[in-house]
Amino acid sequence: MKYIQLFILLFFAVNLNAQTPELIVPAGHGDQVYLTKFSADGKYLFSVGTGSKGIKIWDTKSGRLLKNLVVDNFPTAMQLTGDGKVLVIATKKEVYFYAFPSFKLLHKTEHGAQDAIAGGNNLYLLNSENINGFKVTVIDIATFREKILYDDVNGNAEIISLSPNEEALFIASGFTSRILNVATGTIALSKTQEPGEMVIGYTPAGNIFGFNFSVKKKGDMVSVPELSDGSTLANILNFNFKVPGSARLQSLKNQVVYGGNNQMCLSGDGVIVIADYTTGKKKGEIKISSDEYIICMAANGN
Repeated sequence: MKYIQLFILLFFAVNLNAQTPELIVPAGHGDQVYLTKFSADGKYLFSVGTGSKGIKIWDTKSGRLLKNLVVDNFPTAMQLTGDGKVLVIATKKEVYFYAFPSFKLLHKTEHGAQDAIAGGNNLYLLNSENINGFKVTVIDIATFREKILYDDVNGNAEIISLSPNEEALFIASGFTSRILNVATGTIALSKTQEPGEMVIGYTPAGNIFGFNFSVKKKGDMVSVPELSDGSTLANILNFNFKVPGSARLQSLKNQVVYGGNNQMCLSGDGVIVIADYTTGKKKGEIKISSDEYIICMAANGN
């Protein structure tokens, strides 16, 4: 039986050869951690565990727990605005906007979200309460005015990702990938996934990152990371290594983080791999105990 690694932080060096990546496992959660996020200046870390209705805020220098911010339901997503002044916590029932670092409640919606992504002065929410049908809404964080950007009564979606230029949203389920034009609210491109393919979102370079899965003889699932063109969704690169994987999109999203110098980190059963997300080449790895499985990470590229 495998144990879940409760908390993983990976700090990326600007030059991997100049400094060894550091793996830190502080205490503080008695359950599985599934969401993590650094503040823009790297001074604070936010974490969410499966058994708690709220988030924990940590001082990254001392490792000290600063605050346990409780909400009414289990968080599904957590975002910080680019200026680091607003903390957003989404649940399936409501979305909270807190001033940071005062934690004053600025706004609370009367509906929830399955996933959320902040960009510029906007927050984009994915609402998918039923098996079929989903909505993408956008909230102006300055005024908290909200409008429906896209509504699909028949489709399904699990995660969203914002392009680096903030002009497009990538919307994915286990079966279909879509590119939504933010300005027009229309689908610019849609693609049905190939068997074994799981696509999770934009890289900082604007391509789409995902995995191509296969099952080994012992029944373990492994995957080859891959890149697709951000404009056409056509495959352009397979990475030169494999990693253990999960078949759940949200878990996969939480196991991929980006740092500086084109570096990304992929986690799996017994290993953390550092790779170049533009070339697909492995740059290094960190071995962990074979009885531990990493479900969430955060990266600080400062």
